[in-house]
Amino acid sequence: MITAPQIYRTLFILLMACVGVLYVGCRKTPKYSEVPNIQYKNISLLHILDQDASDLGNPDPMNNDSVFADSITIGIHFQDGNGDLGFPEDQRDSLGTNRDYFIDVYSKTNGIYNLFVFPDSTFTYDAYMPLLSPINTSGPIEGDLFRSIVFTIGSTTPHDDTIKFVVKIKDRAGNFSNSIETDPVILNQTITP
Repeated sequence: MITAPQIYRTLFILLMACVGVLYVGCRKTPKYSEVPNIQYKNISLLHILDQDASDLGNPDPMNNDSVFADSITIGIHFQDGNGDLGFPEDQRDSLGTNRDYFIDVYSKTNGIYNLFVFPDSTFTYDAYMPLLSPINTSGPIEGDLFRSIVFTIGSTTPHDDTIKFVVKIKDRAGNFSNSIETDPVILNQTITP
């Protein structure tokens, strides 16, 4: 015999299923530009101590509390109208000529940010984005991208400098997004015990 609570529970489940179907059916597909758009999300800085850095190089065994490297992670939010972001791994060339994630480093001197010029002119932090939607599919996509970079002490990167990053991306059609600027961080800061 079916009881009243079972009938109410069944009716409630059916009602919730109908509301869910109506919600999904009424939701409109977002309309984004086919030119990618990005927004700044965040930047995080992690100091890597010598004792934690065995996989990054040769830590100094005599100074276990010194900063060996800094790991910076930049977060951006993206939107793209046709989803043509990222390349499959087999389409990434070894020279990096079709990179699609671009980073410029700006160093603060006397209160003014200037583009940091690396001694090796071929050096870059530009990279490849992952393939963000299937190649044969077209439609709007959005999400978050996080790019991590490790700056080791003694490398050609700024030391004890306040820096910020300017980021933009490019879709497979060659359209560049707007540029975003991160909050400043102090890179490879000398920390004394």
